[in-house]
Amino acid sequence: VVFSSQKRISGAEVEMRVRRGDDVTLYSDCVWKNGLNPVWFRNCSDQHCSSVISATDIIRSDFPRYSFLWNPCNNAHDLLIKNVTESDLGLYYC
Repeated sequence: VVFSSQKRISGAEVEMRVRRGDDVTLYSDCVWKNGLNPVWFRNCSDQHCSSVISATDIIRSDFPRYSFLWNPCNNAHDLLIKNVTESDLGLYYC
Protein backbone atom coordinates (compact mmCIF):
# COMPACT_ATOMS: atom_id res chain seq x y z
CA VAL A 1 0.00 0.00 0.00
CA VAL A 2 1.35 3.41 -0.96
CA PHE A 3 0.09 6.63 0.58
CA SER A 4 0.74 9.88 -1.19
CA SER A 5 -0.11 13.45 -0.31
CA GLN A 6 -0.27 14.37 -3.97
CA LYS A 7 -3.63 14.46 -5.70
CA ARG A 8 -2.30 13.32 -9.03
CA ILE A 9 0.20 10.99 -10.57
CA SER A 10 2.43 12.53 -13.18
CA GLY A 11 5.75 12.15 -14.82
CA ALA A 12 7.36 10.75 -17.86
CA GLU A 13 8.80 7.30 -18.25
CA VAL A 14 12.41 7.56 -19.33
CA GLU A 15 14.48 4.57 -20.34
CA MET A 16 18.13 5.02 -19.47
CA ARG A 17 20.92 2.83 -20.75
CA VAL A 18 24.13 2.78 -18.77
CA ARG A 19 27.16 0.53 -18.63
CA ARG A 20 28.41 -1.36 -15.63
CA GLY A 21 30.55 1.01 -13.56
CA ASP A 22 28.82 4.20 -14.76
CA ASP A 23 27.21 6.72 -12.43
CA VAL A 24 23.61 7.62 -13.23
CA THR A 25 21.23 10.27 -11.92
CA LEU A 26 17.51 9.52 -11.98
CA TYR A 27 15.56 12.76 -12.06
CA SER A 28 12.50 13.21 -9.86
CA ASP A 29 9.36 15.18 -10.55
CA CYS A 30 8.04 14.61 -7.01
CA VAL A 31 7.99 18.02 -5.35
CA TRP A 32 9.43 17.94 -1.84
CA LYS A 33 7.26 19.36 0.92
CA ASN A 34 8.49 20.35 4.37
CA GLY A 35 8.19 17.48 6.82
CA LEU A 36 8.07 14.74 4.19
CA ASN A 37 11.05 12.57 3.36
CA PRO A 38 11.81 11.52 -0.20
CA VAL A 39 11.22 7.88 -1.09
CA TRP A 40 12.14 6.09 -4.29
CA PHE A 41 10.53 2.79 -5.27
CA ARG A 42 12.06 0.12 -7.47
CA ASN A 43 10.31 -2.67 -9.33
CA CYS A 44 12.67 -5.48 -10.21
CA SER A 45 12.44 -9.17 -10.99
CA ASP A 46 14.91 -10.29 -8.29
CA GLN A 47 13.01 -11.43 -5.20
CA HIS A 48 15.90 -10.26 -2.99
CA CYS A 49 15.93 -6.70 -4.27
CA SER A 50 14.79 -3.88 -2.03
CA SER A 51 11.70 -2.18 -3.39
CA VAL A 52 11.89 0.99 -1.26
CA ILE A 53 14.80 3.43 -0.95
CA SER A 54 14.14 6.05 1.72
CA ALA A 55 16.15 8.91 3.18
CA THR A 56 16.59 6.82 6.33
CA ASP A 57 18.11 3.99 4.26
CA ILE A 58 20.55 6.46 2.69
CA ILE A 59 21.54 7.93 6.09
CA ARG A 60 22.07 4.44 7.58
CA SER A 61 24.20 3.53 4.54
CA ASP A 62 21.93 0.62 3.65
CA PHE A 63 22.61 1.63 0.04
CA PRO A 64 26.21 2.91 0.06
CA ARG A 65 26.28 3.61 -3.69
CA TYR A 66 22.98 5.52 -3.62
CA SER A 67 22.45 9.13 -2.59
CA PHE A 68 19.80 11.81 -2.89
CA LEU A 69 20.70 14.99 -4.74
CA TRP A 70 18.72 18.14 -4.01
CA ASN A 71 17.48 19.73 -7.24
CA PRO A 72 16.48 23.35 -6.49
CA CYS A 73 15.11 23.82 -10.02
CA ASN A 74 12.09 21.63 -9.28
CA ASN A 75 12.24 21.23 -5.46
CA ALA A 76 12.85 17.50 -5.72
CA HIS A 77 15.39 14.89 -4.63
CA ASP A 78 17.01 13.11 -7.57
CA LEU A 79 18.55 9.68 -7.05
CA LEU A 80 22.26 9.20 -7.81
CA ILE A 81 23.49 5.63 -8.24
CA LYS A 82 27.27 5.32 -8.34
CA ASN A 83 29.16 2.46 -9.98
CA VAL A 84 26.07 0.82 -11.49
CA THR A 85 25.89 -2.98 -11.40
CA GLU A 86 23.40 -5.46 -12.84
CA SER A 87 21.75 -5.65 -9.41
CA ASP A 88 20.58 -2.03 -9.89
CA LEU A 89 18.41 -2.99 -12.87
CA GLY A 90 14.76 -2.08 -12.38
CA LEU A 91 11.99 0.44 -12.84
CA TYR A 92 12.47 3.36 -10.43
CA TYR A 93 9.88 5.95 -9.43
CA CYS A 94 9.44 8.41 -6.57
